[in-house]
Amino acid sequence: MVTIYRDRYEAGRELATKLTAYAHRQDVLVLALPRGGVPVGYEVAKALQAPPRYLRCAQTWRPRSRGIGDGRYCNRRDMCDQRRGRAYAAYP
Repeated sequence: MVTIYRDRYEAGRELATKLTAYAHRQDVLVLALPRGGVPVGYEVAKALQAPPRYLRCAQTWRPRSRGIGDGRYCNRRDMCDQRRGRAYAAYP
C-alpha cells in the first residue's frame, strides 16, 4: 500500500516515528539533501533531538537518459560542475 503525505514535513514526522530507537543518542546525525530532503530531515532531527546536517549537492543528468538524474556531493572545498557531472577541487 502506498501512503500519500500532505507534504514532506508530514512524511518526516512519520519517518521519525519509525526511528524512535535512535532518539537522544550522541552518535546519531541526520543528513539531508537539498530540495526534497531538507523538510524531511528537519522533522526527523527535531523528533530525535539529533543535530541536522544539510549537504550541498548538484543534480546531474545521465547521458541519453531523458529525465533521469543523480546527485553529486560537494563539500565546502569543492565545486560541482553540473555540465560534466563531476566534482572538482576549487582550492589547491
